[in-house]
Amino acid sequence: MDSNNLSANLTKIASTFAGKSSIATLASVVFSSTGFQDWLKLFLVGGVFEACRRTALRAWRRAFDSFWITVDFEEGDDSYDWMMVWLSQHPARANARKIAASTSAFGLVSPMDSYGNPKSTSRKVRFLAAYDYSLAFWHKRRYIRVVRSKAEGLNFHSMQSLNLSILGGTQKVVQEILEEARDCWERTKGEQISVYAADTRNDWRLLTTRPKRPLASIILDAGVKEAVLEDALDFLDSKEWYSERGIPFRRGYLLYGAPGSGKTSLIQSIAGELNLDVYVISLSRAGLDDNSLQELISDLPEQCIALMEDIDVAFHRTLSRDLPVEGEEPTKKPVADPERSSKVSLSGLLNALDGVGAQEGRLLFATTNRYEALDLALRRPGRMDVHVEFTLASKYQVGQLFERFYLPTPRASSAQRSSSSDTAAQIGEDDDIKTSDSGYGTPAEAETEKLIDVPQPSDIQDQSLAAVSRRRKRNIKISLEKLDILVEEFRELIPEREFSMAALQGYLLLHKNQPHRAVKCAGKWVEEEMAKRESRKSPEKENQ
Repeated sequence: MDSNNLSANLTKIASTFAGKSSIATLASVVFSSTGFQDWLKLFLVGGVFEACRRTALRAWRRAFDSFWITVDFEEGDDSYDWMMVWLSQHPARANARKIAASTSAFGLVSPMDSYGNPKSTSRKVRFLAAYDYSLAFWHKRRYIRVVRSKAEGLNFHSMQSLNLSILGGTQKVVQEILEEARDCWERTKGEQISVYAADTRNDWRLLTTRPKRPLASIILDAGVKEAVLEDALDFLDSKEWYSERGIPFRRGYLLYGAPGSGKTSLIQSIAGELNLDVYVISLSRAGLDDNSLQELISDLPEQCIALMEDIDVAFHRTLSRDLPVEGEEPTKKPVADPERSSKVSLSGLLNALDGVGAQEGRLLFATTNRYEALDLALRRPGRMDVHVEFTLASKYQVGQLFERFYLPTPRASSAQRSSSSDTAAQIGEDDDIKTSDSGYGTPAEAETEKLIDVPQPSDIQDQSLAAVSRRRKRNIKISLEKLDILVEEFRELIPEREFSMAALQGYLLLHKNQPHRAVKCAGKWVEEEMAKRESRKSPEKENQ
């Protein structure tokens, strides 16, 4: 349409408005204009073309997706860690041209040696495909495409995800790959247990892995640890028995007593023996309320260990139902910030432990240093079925700790001991001739040792690092007969039920390669510790 026709039409429309105000006349003029007809043709043709394009694209995607199966893995889920470890060990990662270096362990710790120590103190570097980079490879005759993504989440926390596409795959193929990844993660984990903790969104997250601790390394009074382990094993094998009698399939253990007496260590050892993961429930977590606690416990797997440490400290006042005595001033305690402190009540905890939504099949371990501070409703059977008291070290524990500390290899049986008595006696004679302590290393090293002052607890920071290094590199060589004598001497020097196992272990670490020195200095150490204890009690009596 040329300019003359356009101006004529505009003039005609303007005259129409000037002479008439009829809408029908205006519409007739607009629809009869050639410009409107051209616009209408363009709109119809463009709409049809776009509809055809979208239909074809949708059909192509549907046909393309029919040959692929895609699965997403979100960070924070166990399957994400399995897949990341599997991909980091897959040979195809070497073909990636765009990579990212990462020291993330994906919940794993360094492999352990035979003594339970990490083989490497440095964090292992893994090379992974970079974000938003498509890595394609063949795996067991399956063409797989992997894309890693990262997006900003809440509180500026980046959330990672993994997209896995398999050509010609099915859900069965995905399940097989996922099981292979889980087996790879388990092999990498080795002889370790997984420890989970709840995040701020109330989701269980893998916190870390810990090496399984041998039950023999836990030194308690005779029969205690064996009884707890036997009870746990019997419970796990009794699901049908509980179901037939209509009893909730739950078991609770309350470990109470002196600090540093081995409560947490026993739980870690029990978890390793039963091959169960540990789920740590922190009742003092900021923002935790009754509903959140109920959700956490209901999300526990069927067989696991739920751990509540220091359950008496977590609640402060809410754990006791006792009212203040009339005329007595209540004890003043610092007021916690309600926005930052836990909001879990005693009734909420009781309902979470044995309420309708409580998870079954789990073992609940709770620890406390103040048994009497716990409410009777929390201690009753059905919630805490087994109560185990941990006291300060007995004479038996003192001897067992000393023997295990200085015996190079655990004593397997009395038969092995008697068979090696002749050799051990010969070693003991040689030790008496060559050294003045326990027979470490060579005579030259023994002479050097005489010039080194034995560090005491008061001057441990001032000792020579070179001397410490020389002692650390020596191996203990001591006869079994000699060790038995030192065990008896050390046992007599340590008073009954006066020191925790943690305190005794700390003392022995000062002489970790010198059993004779440990015995020689034990009496002085006991006197110093008892004096410190009395000095701490004196100000308390004066204040009273």
